[in-house]
Amino acid sequence: MAIVAPIVGGQTVLPERIFPEFLTDLKSNYISDFGDYLLIEKPYFVVGLFWHELLFLWPISIANVYAILTGKSWFGTTCLLYGASLVTSMAAILGEMIGSGKASDRLLMLYVPFMVIGIVAV
Repeated sequence: MAIVAPIVGGQTVLPERIFPEFLTDLKSNYISDFGDYLLIEKPYFVVGLFWHELLFLWPISIANVYAILTGKSWFGTTCLLYGASLVTSMAAILGEMIGSGKASDRLLMLYVPFMVIGIVAV
């Protein structure tokens, strides 16, 4: 998560010209391989969730890595914040994917583990 957020989420909400070509190619290949229609259509709720991911979840995931490496006592609290936020975001995304019927099984299998990570973090 600490790596995916700035690479994929950042390209979705920030101008692509600020990213190196190999990263924009990586995102384009991902979209074509998995058919991620949310990254193509960019509905407003997904853009909002990516901003939330960049401004809240990404810093918390970096703080969690630091807490794991240094044995900080506040790790449980930040894990709870991260997990609850991730589960909420994934509920919206998976609800859209399943409800709309646009997502392939392959795309769903890519997103479901993020829900599991959120549940485990809580």
